[in-house]
Amino acid sequence: MPLADIETIVIVIMENRSFDRMVGYLSLPTTPSPLPVEGLRADTTWLDPLANDCRGTIYPIHPLAPTLQQIDDPNHDHNSIRVQIEAPPIGGAPHRMGGFVESYVRFSGPVHDPRW
Repeated sequence: MPLADIETIVIVIMENRSFDRMVGYLSLPTTPSPLPVEGLRADTTWLDPLANDCRGTIYPIHPLAPTLQQIDDPNHDHNSIRVQIEAPPIGGAPHRMGGFVESYVRFSGPVHDPRW
């Protein structure tokens, strides 16, 4: 299609979780007809440096079983978000965002084993 034929361009900006839930799975090889979408990856080793450390226990990022996906989200108040964002992940990733498990344990009330 020539550029002159395009009448409207729509730009959609979503948080990563929303994108993955809507279209991220389309890129996985387990999808009947995988599409070239920069979504989820079959090789998850890139997630290893992003693991969280909560009170001396390492929690790697991993998919949750369908029965466990109904846990409450972490709190979204200022203190919870500060813990989530300020803690570095254990693998030396060049950014923060390593405090999600700590935030969940600290601010979500009585919690079973946070390793899920």
